[in-house]
Amino acid sequence: MIVARKEYFGGIIFNTDTHTMFELDEELFSYLYKIRASSPKSIKKDKYIKSLKNENLFTDYDDIFKIKYLENISNNLSAPLQIYVSISSKCNLKCKHCFNIRTISTENEIMTIDVFKKVIDIVKKYGIFQLKITGGEPLLNPNFEYFIDLLESEQISYVVYTNGTLLNDNIINKLGYLKYLKKLKISLDGDKKINNDIRRMDVFDEILKKCKQLPDELFEINYTINNKNYFCIEQLKNDISFYKVNSVLDFGIIRITPFLLKNQNELLFKKEKINDVIDSLKKQKILKKKKPSLTNDFKYVEKFGCPAGQVSCSVSTNGDVFPCTLFYGNDLMFSGNIMCDDFEEIWHSRVNTKLRNLNAPHTCKNCDFFITKKCNGGCRANALFYNFSIEGIDPFCELYKKMIE
Repeated sequence: MIVARKEYFGGIIFNTDTHTMFELDEELFSYLYKIRASSPKSIKKDKYIKSLKNENLFTDYDDIFKIKYLENISNNLSAPLQIYVSISSKCNLKCKHCFNIRTISTENEIMTIDVFKKVIDIVKKYGIFQLKITGGEPLLNPNFEYFIDLLESEQISYVVYTNGTLLNDNIINKLGYLKYLKKLKISLDGDKKINNDIRRMDVFDEILKKCKQLPDELFEINYTINNKNYFCIEQLKNDISFYKVNSVLDFGIIRITPFLLKNQNELLFKKEKINDVIDSLKKQKILKKKKPSLTNDFKYVEKFGCPAGQVSCSVSTNGDVFPCTLFYGNDLMFSGNIMCDDFEEIWHSRVNTKLRNLNAPHTCKNCDFFITKKCNGGCRANALFYNFSIEGIDPFCELYKKMIE
């Protein structure tokens, strides 16, 4: 499925078959729209169309005539590019750093079929590029495989985040035949000792054994860097090699939640240890090979802030919408419910409008990283929960700057 979405700067076009997306300026977007009136023969000779085909946006020149066009009159993105969908707030682990602990009520722990179908309707109507299937642990939803079948039948690109412990032979075999699954993200956060301590269960060996059964290109290992595991990434690589698992490591930085601040403070980075953390990551060649996704530097975040409410949003199990999964259960950040509110109104709600018009603090305005757009100000949830202001400074600011300098 190919969708072209008109936007204030021109447009966005994406192909869910190839998981590719491109931004087009006003002139190119208009050109793509008008060229449909040309003959198939002239389209094949068109240099611009050829370049898009070479970039894997089109698999055949006839795809030009199959593009679904969506209009937009907003000064912001007409809809999110991606939606995080929590299909289960239940989990079989109790990871120390997880935002899910003590933030989700025990009611509506499992997303129903009706709510999930509503999400799919929204994706199709508003031309949303991709869904991120999350939890809790999504495989605890008894309809997990049915949900995957729906996404495949509707040609929707999606990513699944899982701790990997519940992958069985049936699911593993099925995953290999899925066309619209971009990636399976499996969480590991340290070598055996540290990972099991963070997970509070002895699951390290079990997860790697399951990873070994998966096709290499199908999955990535998600690694949340924190104060307890930043030094043992090389050891994890050795463990992965021992199990003959060939996987990309995808790094992110721990996020702050009220529960984490109160109960697991030792996982958070201390200012006095930032240089030690950076030196360790450099020695392990983490920053050299692939910089962690730290700065939220999406080009669509025009002013100050992060993708929350500007590029993406999150839907909880009962259909409640928040700008980000870290805000689940926070009444002040509630944007609406997809089962009773119009999604366009949700996307342009008071909460999201505020996030698109935040005032950067004085420290950011005078920072070269912010001025040169290397950083957009960092995580707004971190700022809110640590400094009690959505317009505050991300407490990991100094760490981010050293990682991207």
